[in-house]
Amino acid sequence: MSHILRHMLLVRSLSRVHVVQKLIPSQPNSKSIFQSQVLCQNVCYKCRLLSLQSRSPYQKENSLEFDKPGSGRLLKTQETVRKGLHKLGIILPQNYTKQQLNNSAYVLLNGIYMKVKHAELREHAGLEDSFRCWLNVVYIHLWFLCSRFKQEGRDGEIIITLMMKMLWQDVEDRLEKFEEELKENLSKRKKMKECYTMLHLFFIFLDEGILGSDAMLASSLWNRVYMDNYYQPEIWHLEFLVHYVRFTATWLQDTPMDTLVLQPEAVEWTLPT
Repeated sequence: MSHILRHMLLVRSLSRVHVVQKLIPSQPNSKSIFQSQVLCQNVCYKCRLLSLQSRSPYQKENSLEFDKPGSGRLLKTQETVRKGLHKLGIILPQNYTKQQLNNSAYVLLNGIYMKVKHAELREHAGLEDSFRCWLNVVYIHLWFLCSRFKQEGRDGEIIITLMMKMLWQDVEDRLEKFEEELKENLSKRKKMKECYTMLHLFFIFLDEGILGSDAMLASSLWNRVYMDNYYQPEIWHLEFLVHYVRFTATWLQDTPMDTLVLQPEAVEWTLPT
């Protein structure tokens, strides 16, 4: 049986060579040489495909991916370029355009300023009406968004980076406004470092608290929100804030990425009932 198969393959290969010889003119020129090269390449490629049919499905799939001209190489090259740019701090979009991500970051950060019910939060959580407490509330909601976007690959990283840039520019502008109104030197650089350190501590404490029990989350919020608060909070103030963090984090995790990017104005920060 094996001798018969070998004979059939030999006859098939000889017939292909005979067909190629007939198609090539007797007097070669530049055009005929080019045609012969193309025909030989086609025949060789078809022979390789026929030889792959006797292999296992896994070998066939992997071999065809590398045997097809140019297949997979462009995607590998693009991914290599993305990784190289990522090491340099340049992140390319993945599923959305740069304009869509920029618009989403701006609308979501502005929604924290305008749509979050700051007055009601201060009342229910027992917070004072000051710039520091206002910034603490902004940090909490910014942590909500960053925790959600960390799961979305490069697009999420781009939105986080854009929101951070907008936040620090806004904080710097507010400090300059305070200097003009108070007519005092607030050492803006020192204040910016304090805000930057406070943000990182907020994210660290909330990351640990949200993964633990309500008591751990309450401890994290107490250390970051109520430690420098002027008013002495009651136990129900802390209980409300723990419930609000759990409720908002769960709601935001269930919000689709398309809504956050393409319809960021639809995001509403509501209080739990």
